[in-house]
This record gives sequence, structure tokens and C-alpha cells, in this order.
Amino acid sequence: GCCSKEHRIPGMAVAVLKDGKAHYFNYGVADRERAVGVSEQTLFEIGSVSKPLTATLGAYAVVKGAMQLDDKASRHAPWLKGSAFDSITMGELATYSAGGLPLQFPEEVDSLEKMQAYYRQWTPAYSPGSHRQYSNPSIGLFGHLAASSMKQPLPSACYQSACAQPPDG
Repeated sequence: GCCSKEHRIPGMAVAVLKDGKAHYFNYGVADRERAVGVSEQTLFEIGSVSKPLTATLGAYAVVKGAMQLDDKASRHAPWLKGSAFDSITMGELATYSAGGLPLQFPEEVDSLEKMQAYYRQWTPAYSPGSHRQYSNPSIGLFGHLAASSMKQPLPSACYQSACAQPPDG
């Protein structure tokens, strides 16, 4: 099966939305040591699968008029005012061209407060828009700010944008 030793996948969950109703299909275990099965409440790390969801959210926020890609990032987060993000656009965050944000946060950035402090003190290595450098903190901040522009928490905003009905026409 899909959750076999051969594929080294301990468990998985699939949810299908049909006619507004969720149908769940759970396979394998969420915790090998304790033999806890996968359920609707199991939390999974989805890694880079979050990037298309984040891009969809950004596009949805633009279509809804909540933000523009040329908005300065600090416009959507008062805690960023007075930082480098006064000169960095939402589009630059989305396209990894904010000025050299790193691949990952430093290890000591392990809370919301430390993350916000990191962004506030960060200084671009390059002029925003001049270099592209893959960065999880860049796309992560883009998603957070896109959700903020819609005045929603990130999970709710992602769900709303991913499940939105396409516009007529």
C-alpha cells in the first residue's frame, strides 16, 4: 500500500471536499513509537506544498483589492514600520527578490516575537528587486502579510482563497 516500508511513509490523510462536505481518508500511523493512527486531527508538516497555497492567497488578496504587489510590505504590518520592509514590496517578497533574505531563519529564531525582531533588524545584502535568492522567510512573510491584508489569520485566509469560487466570465 501507500504507507509501506518500501515508500517509508508512516501515514497520510486525504480530504476531499464535495458539495461543501468534507470526506476524510486516513491511512497508517501518525506516531510510529506510540502506534497512534492518522485521524482528521493529525497535524502534518506540508513543507513546500504551502508555497502554491501562499501564491494563491496573494493572488486572491490582489483580486479582492486587499493588497497590491507593489505595496510596501510594512503597509500590512505595523510592527515592520521603520525597518527595511518600508522599501520592499509584496511582489519582491513573493519572488524571493527582497534583498537576500536567507534560506531559513537562524536557529535561535524560535518564537513569534523573535521572528518579528529578526525581520525588524534585518538589513538587505542587495538592493530589493536586483537579485533572486530562494528564501522561506521571504515567502512566509508574504503569506502572513497577504492574510493580514484580508484581516484574517493565515489558515483561514488560505482556506478561503483555495476554496473560492472562480469569478464569472
